[in-house]
Amino acid sequence: MNANATLLSNEKILELFNLEHHQVQKIDIKGQSDALNVYITLQVEEQTCPICESKTSTIKDYSEKKLLHSLVTHIPCYIRYRARRYKCTTCNKCFFEHNPFAYRNMKITQLTVYNVLNDLKSPHETFTTVANRYRLSPTTVSSIFDSHVSVSRQKLPAYLLIDECYAYHSDRSDYVCVLIDAMTKNIVDILPSRKKQDLVAYFSQIPLEERKGVLGIGIDMWYSYRVVAKQFLPNAFISVDRFHVYSDLMKRIDSIRVDTMKKLKPPKNWKQTEDKVKRQEYYKRDQQYYLLKKFNWLLYKNPKATTTVKDKKYNIFDPNVPKQRNKKLGKFLNLYDIIDLILQTSNGLEDAYNMKFLLDQFFNESKAENAHENLNTLIRVMAQSRVASIVDFSRTLGKWKNEIVATFNKVEKCTKVTNKKTGETHYEVSITHINSALIENRNRIIKQIKNNASGYRNWERFRNRVLYVLNEDATYRINPIIKTTYDKGLS
Repeated sequence: MNANATLLSNEKILELFNLEHHQVQKIDIKGQSDALNVYITLQVEEQTCPICESKTSTIKDYSEKKLLHSLVTHIPCYIRYRARRYKCTTCNKCFFEHNPFAYRNMKITQLTVYNVLNDLKSPHETFTTVANRYRLSPTTVSSIFDSHVSVSRQKLPAYLLIDECYAYHSDRSDYVCVLIDAMTKNIVDILPSRKKQDLVAYFSQIPLEERKGVLGIGIDMWYSYRVVAKQFLPNAFISVDRFHVYSDLMKRIDSIRVDTMKKLKPPKNWKQTEDKVKRQEYYKRDQQYYLLKKFNWLLYKNPKATTTVKDKKYNIFDPNVPKQRNKKLGKFLNLYDIIDLILQTSNGLEDAYNMKFLLDQFFNESKAENAHENLNTLIRVMAQSRVASIVDFSRTLGKWKNEIVATFNKVEKCTKVTNKKTGETHYEVSITHINSALIENRNRIIKQIKNNASGYRNWERFRNRVLYVLNEDATYRINPIIKTTYDKGLS
């Protein structure tokens, strides 16, 4: 390929190699069945000595460098660059000319580095999948990421969410502690432990003025979070999201269900029992066991949920829903009938299930003005339950009373809205409550990052990857981070 003709008529080609017209002396592209080779020689330019900073144009010799380039991915692409070595006439130092293709001491081009970093922005990618795409080793991709990505902690927001996620195993903990801005959805930081002493050490390093700016905090029912929040966030109200309250009650209901199943499960060979009375009893127990095992999900279903039967929508527990024959039970039933049969298997299960409706009523009908009084009433009713675990749950509600009431606190949310037609942006203010739905979504993605890679061993790399993926404004550094010997020792 003629160099001048290529430079004049195909300047777009030069852009693919991070070059401009005046930089290139010669370029030749040779396509082969197994690779694409691009031979490049740069123009002779005056160079600056890296030692004494003198100017020199004295060329000592040439050396061909082979750089992997990600211009295409279906076949390997290499830049074969004829690099000049210059000699300083002042200090006699020999050095290579500056090249626009690659960073110092690297055998891959800058474009390849940028493509690797852009691909790692997706939670679906791993270091191995990206390495295979660009014909690199996973170690090289990890090194590129470590050299270009270092995400700092964000400033504590006005409304903070704290939760743990089972995503990183270490000697100190199996959980990471996730801090999220409730309004912007950005992750403020993640910590390798949720233990009290580790949280104290972390927040004690943050200036008091910054901590005073936190006005509200949403947590789950982990006592260490409450203790640390009261100690280090003096101006924040503490809120326990209703999801975690429901979760605690659901675990207790499920425990009652499992205990009931163990009592009802008939012997393996019950059908061979000669005693007709006992066989009839075992038959009934077998049906009840089947209901508790097959339809246990109905115990946790929202009563406002809907179901579609013959293209018509019904409330899930509407008694008028058309019935279908259940082969095991030998009856025509709908979900209303099935939940009724399930509750008949145990008085304790029925009592606990009814308490779930009282909890629904509390959250749906209470407001900030009467939530405290309504919660006290709910606690008194649950404390009189015949089921020990429900009585214990009433004590839990009493211990977290103030934090549950705080879930009804209203906060202002400022949202940035962009007009798709004009491109203009403005901010809209709305009233909302602090809830954990956002942090549960982020936890899911954090687990996905961990599971896709079959786990991480390097904490800093895992932390940077999570922040890099989940924060839209997190980006990579154009120039690699140069670590000193001291920094390497610390890492």
